[in-house]
Amino acid sequence: MGTIFHSAKGGNCTTVTAAAHAAMRAAGGEPMCLVDLCGDLPAVLGVSEPEGPGVLDWLSETCHDGVGELLARAARVTEHLSIVHRGALFIAGRPRWGELAALVTAHRGIVVDAGTGFVPDEVHDAAEASVLVTRPCYLSLRRCVHRRNGGRVAVVDEADRALGISDVAHVLGVRDPIRVPHSSAIGRAVDAGLLIERAPRLFAGMADPTV
Repeated sequence: MGTIFHSAKGGNCTTVTAAAHAAMRAAGGEPMCLVDLCGDLPAVLGVSEPEGPGVLDWLSETCHDGVGELLARAARVTEHLSIVHRGALFIAGRPRWGELAALVTAHRGIVVDAGTGFVPDEVHDAAEASVLVTRPCYLSLRRCVHRRNGGRVAVVDEADRALGISDVAHVLGVRDPIRVPHSSAIGRAVDAGLLIERAPRLFAGMADPTV
Protein backbone atom coordinates (compact mmCIF):
# COMPACT_ATOMS: atom_id res chain seq x y z
CA MET A 1 0.00 0.00 0.00
CA GLY A 2 1.09 3.56 -0.66
CA THR A 3 1.67 6.71 1.38
CA ILE A 4 -0.31 9.97 1.41
CA PHE A 5 1.24 13.27 2.49
CA HIS A 6 -1.22 16.05 3.32
CA SER A 7 -1.36 19.30 5.25
CA ALA A 8 -3.84 21.55 6.99
CA LYS A 9 -2.25 24.75 5.68
CA GLY A 10 -0.17 25.85 2.72
CA GLY A 11 3.53 26.50 3.10
CA ASN A 12 4.20 23.50 5.34
CA CYS A 13 6.74 21.83 3.02
CA THR A 14 4.37 18.97 2.19
CA THR A 15 5.41 18.64 -1.45
CA VAL A 16 9.13 18.76 -0.66
CA THR A 17 8.66 16.19 2.11
CA ALA A 18 6.72 13.83 -0.17
CA ALA A 19 9.27 14.24 -2.96
CA ALA A 20 12.23 13.66 -0.63
CA HIS A 21 10.61 10.55 0.84
CA ALA A 22 10.05 9.07 -2.62
CA ALA A 23 13.50 10.11 -3.87
CA MET A 24 15.27 8.46 -0.94
CA ARG A 25 13.43 5.18 -1.40
CA ALA A 26 14.08 5.30 -5.15
CA ALA A 27 17.77 5.91 -4.49
CA GLY A 28 17.75 2.63 -2.60
CA GLY A 29 16.46 0.82 -5.69
CA GLU A 30 12.76 0.67 -4.79
CA PRO A 31 10.35 1.47 -7.66
CA MET A 32 8.49 4.65 -6.65
CA CYS A 33 5.70 6.64 -8.27
CA LEU A 34 4.76 10.14 -7.11
CA VAL A 35 1.13 11.14 -7.70
CA ASP A 36 0.68 14.91 -7.85
CA LEU A 37 -2.74 16.19 -6.77
CA CYS A 38 -1.43 19.76 -6.36
CA GLY A 39 0.70 20.58 -9.40
CA ASP A 40 4.02 21.47 -7.77
CA LEU A 41 5.95 18.19 -7.94
CA PRO A 42 7.56 18.67 -11.39
CA ALA A 43 9.01 22.02 -10.30
CA VAL A 44 10.22 20.62 -6.98
CA LEU A 45 11.84 17.66 -8.77
CA GLY A 46 13.46 19.91 -11.36
CA VAL A 47 11.75 18.26 -14.34
CA SER A 48 9.58 19.65 -17.13
CA GLU A 49 5.82 19.49 -16.78
CA PRO A 50 4.56 16.27 -18.41
CA GLU A 51 2.02 16.74 -21.18
CA GLY A 52 -1.40 15.21 -21.60
CA PRO A 53 -4.07 14.13 -19.10
CA GLY A 54 -3.03 13.68 -15.49
CA VAL A 55 -4.42 12.33 -12.26
CA LEU A 56 -7.17 14.96 -11.91
CA ASP A 57 -8.42 14.09 -15.40
CA TRP A 58 -8.34 10.43 -14.38
CA LEU A 59 -10.35 11.17 -11.23
CA SER A 60 -13.05 12.97 -13.22
CA GLU A 61 -16.49 11.42 -13.44
CA THR A 62 -16.36 10.95 -17.21
CA CYS A 63 -13.08 8.98 -17.19
CA HIS A 64 -13.32 5.19 -17.28
CA ASP A 65 -9.64 4.28 -17.10
CA GLY A 66 -8.43 2.05 -14.29
CA VAL A 67 -5.30 2.13 -12.17
CA GLY A 68 -3.25 0.33 -14.80
CA GLU A 69 -4.00 2.91 -17.48
CA LEU A 70 -3.03 5.77 -15.16
CA LEU A 71 0.27 4.19 -14.12
CA ALA A 72 1.08 3.46 -17.76
CA ARG A 73 1.10 7.24 -18.37
CA ALA A 74 3.54 7.96 -15.53
CA ALA A 75 6.58 9.94 -16.68
CA ARG A 76 10.00 8.49 -15.84
CA VAL A 77 12.18 10.81 -13.74
CA THR A 78 15.00 8.44 -12.76
CA GLU A 79 15.57 4.71 -13.12
CA HIS A 80 13.38 3.99 -10.10
CA LEU A 81 11.26 7.15 -9.80
CA SER A 82 8.29 8.22 -11.92
CA ILE A 83 5.56 10.83 -11.61
CA VAL A 84 1.89 11.07 -12.49
CA HIS A 85 1.33 14.80 -12.95
CA ARG A 86 -1.77 16.77 -11.99
CA GLY A 87 -3.08 17.49 -15.48
CA ALA A 88 -6.37 19.38 -15.23
CA LEU A 89 -6.80 22.17 -12.70
CA PHE A 90 -9.95 20.61 -11.28
CA ILE A 91 -11.73 17.26 -11.08
CA ALA A 92 -14.77 17.36 -13.35
CA GLY A 93 -18.03 16.06 -11.94
CA ARG A 94 -18.17 13.62 -9.05
CA PRO A 95 -14.63 12.50 -8.13
CA ARG A 96 -13.83 8.81 -8.48
CA TRP A 97 -12.37 8.52 -5.00
CA GLY A 98 -12.75 4.76 -5.06
CA GLU A 99 -10.24 4.62 -7.91
CA LEU A 100 -7.78 6.76 -5.93
CA ALA A 101 -8.17 4.35 -3.01
CA ALA A 102 -7.44 1.49 -5.41
CA LEU A 103 -4.37 3.37 -6.65
CA VAL A 104 -2.82 3.73 -3.19
CA THR A 105 -3.33 0.02 -2.61
CA ALA A 106 -1.80 -0.89 -5.99
CA HIS A 107 1.75 -1.13 -4.64
CA ARG A 108 3.88 0.17 -1.79
CA GLY A 109 5.78 2.58 -4.01
CA ILE A 110 2.84 4.94 -4.56
CA VAL A 111 3.36 8.33 -2.85
CA VAL A 112 0.51 10.85 -3.10
CA ASP A 113 1.09 14.57 -2.57
CA ALA A 114 -2.39 15.68 -1.52
CA GLY A 115 -1.38 19.09 -0.19
CA THR A 116 -4.23 20.94 1.49
CA GLY A 117 -6.91 19.53 -0.79
CA PHE A 118 -9.80 17.37 0.32
CA VAL A 119 -9.22 13.63 0.21
CA PRO A 120 -11.93 11.44 1.81
CA ASP A 121 -11.33 9.02 4.64
CA GLU A 122 -11.72 5.99 2.37
CA VAL A 123 -8.52 7.01 0.56
CA HIS A 124 -6.55 7.77 3.73
CA ASP A 125 -7.69 4.47 5.22
CA ALA A 126 -6.56 2.57 2.12
CA ALA A 127 -2.99 3.88 2.42
CA GLU A 128 -0.26 2.16 4.37
CA ALA A 129 0.55 5.53 5.93
CA SER A 130 -1.29 8.87 5.93
CA VAL A 131 1.12 11.60 7.01
CA LEU A 132 0.02 15.05 8.18
CA VAL A 133 2.89 17.48 7.57
CA THR A 134 3.15 20.65 9.64
CA ARG A 135 5.57 23.32 10.74
CA PRO A 136 5.87 24.16 14.47
CA CYS A 137 3.71 27.20 13.80
CA TYR A 138 0.76 28.35 15.90
CA LEU A 139 -1.41 29.13 12.87
CA SER A 140 -0.65 25.77 11.29
CA LEU A 141 -1.37 23.88 14.51
CA ARG A 142 -4.74 25.60 14.83
CA ARG A 143 -5.65 24.14 11.44
CA CYS A 144 -4.16 20.74 12.26
CA VAL A 145 -6.38 20.33 15.32
CA HIS A 146 -9.40 20.32 13.00
CA ARG A 147 -7.78 18.18 10.30
CA ARG A 148 -8.11 14.42 9.94
CA ASN A 149 -5.36 12.97 12.09
CA GLY A 150 -5.71 9.20 12.13
CA GLY A 151 -2.18 8.57 10.88
CA ARG A 152 1.37 9.82 11.34
CA VAL A 153 2.48 13.42 11.88
CA ALA A 154 5.64 14.88 10.34
CA VAL A 155 7.03 18.09 11.84
CA VAL A 156 9.42 20.39 10.00
CA ASP A 157 12.27 20.96 12.45
CA GLU A 158 12.66 24.74 12.17
CA ALA A 159 15.18 26.42 14.45
CA ASP A 160 14.34 29.51 16.51
CA ARG A 161 10.67 28.63 16.86
CA ALA A 162 8.83 29.12 20.14
CA LEU A 163 7.28 25.69 19.61
CA GLY A 164 9.29 22.51 19.22
CA ILE A 165 8.54 19.04 17.92
CA SER A 166 7.54 17.83 21.38
CA ASP A 167 5.06 20.71 21.68
CA VAL A 168 3.48 19.78 18.35
CA ALA A 169 3.27 16.15 19.42
CA HIS A 170 1.54 17.15 22.66
CA VAL A 171 -1.00 19.43 20.95
CA LEU A 172 -1.88 16.82 18.32
CA GLY A 173 -1.78 13.88 20.70
CA VAL A 174 0.87 11.85 18.86
CA ARG A 175 3.69 9.87 20.44
CA ASP A 176 6.19 9.42 17.65
CA PRO A 177 6.27 12.40 15.24
CA ILE A 178 8.54 12.22 12.22
CA ARG A 179 11.26 14.86 12.19
CA VAL A 180 11.61 16.58 8.80
CA PRO A 181 15.00 18.31 8.41
CA HIS A 182 14.95 22.02 7.62
CA SER A 183 17.93 23.93 6.24
CA SER A 184 18.89 26.52 3.66
CA ALA A 185 20.65 23.73 1.75
CA ILE A 186 17.29 22.08 1.10
CA GLY A 187 15.89 25.31 -0.32
CA ARG A 188 18.94 25.71 -2.54
CA ALA A 189 18.60 22.13 -3.78
CA VAL A 190 14.96 22.72 -4.74
CA ASP A 191 15.77 26.05 -6.42
CA ALA A 192 18.56 24.40 -8.42
CA GLY A 193 16.46 21.39 -9.42
CA LEU A 194 18.77 19.04 -7.50
CA LEU A 195 16.45 17.69 -4.80
CA ILE A 196 16.41 14.15 -6.21
CA GLU A 197 20.18 13.92 -6.23
CA ARG A 198 20.68 15.50 -2.81
CA ALA A 199 17.68 14.14 -0.87
CA PRO A 200 19.48 11.08 0.56
CA ARG A 201 22.04 13.38 2.20
CA LEU A 202 19.83 16.34 3.10
CA PHE A 203 17.03 14.21 4.57
CA ALA A 204 19.21 11.54 6.16
CA GLY A 205 17.60 10.37 9.37
CA MET A 206 14.02 11.24 8.37
CA ALA A 207 11.97 8.23 9.42
CA ASP A 208 10.05 6.19 6.86
CA PRO A 209 6.37 6.46 7.94
CA THR A 210 5.64 3.03 6.49
CA VAL A 211 8.13 1.26 8.78
